[in-house]
Amino acid sequence: MLKLHILPILIAGIFLVGGCFGGAVVGGPRVNSCLLCGRIDLPAECGGPAFAKVHIENEYGQVYLLEADARGEFQLEDFSGEAALIYAEKGEVVLAAPLYPVLSGATQNFVELNAYTTAQVAIYEVVKELYPEAVFIRDIPNFLVPEDLVGLVEGEISRCANPLHSAQVRQRALEIIDVWFGSAQ
Repeated sequence: MLKLHILPILIAGIFLVGGCFGGAVVGGPRVNSCLLCGRIDLPAECGGPAFAKVHIENEYGQVYLLEADARGEFQLEDFSGEAALIYAEKGEVVLAAPLYPVLSGATQNFVELNAYTTAQVAIYEVVKELYPEAVFIRDIPNFLVPEDLVGLVEGEISRCANPLHSAQVRQRALEIIDVWFGSAQ
């Protein structure tokens, strides 16, 4: 009979402990609780992600400047807005990523800047140039980027170049936009 009374206490204890740890996941990102956090995926050949300069812009044009830590992670505590466009620069290489929605009540809105997210932003930048009122930062996470464009971005990153200034990346982004929006010419 004593064993039956212990079971509800054990279950309640599990929920209590799980709630105290905020749903931590083993192997998850090692970033402290913050309003907007991220990690930069930059190869060691390009200097690695440590101390990269981070530029974050919200949908209203407000800009936040900070620096990644020694692990290539960054945190921003005072972000306002629902969407963020994030750029990380180290030497000549620039990685980028969108984040939407940025939930003000959440303690951790996490984003990783990598080749895929940079390819999404490459498309966004070209669309924004051609059709300024057609897309917003909040739209970028919905862009399904073809593998060949991600490959072009990865190639630029592996050469420690800025994929957002690459003629090949831009040309492929134009081809994708032509399919999505029709010819811009």
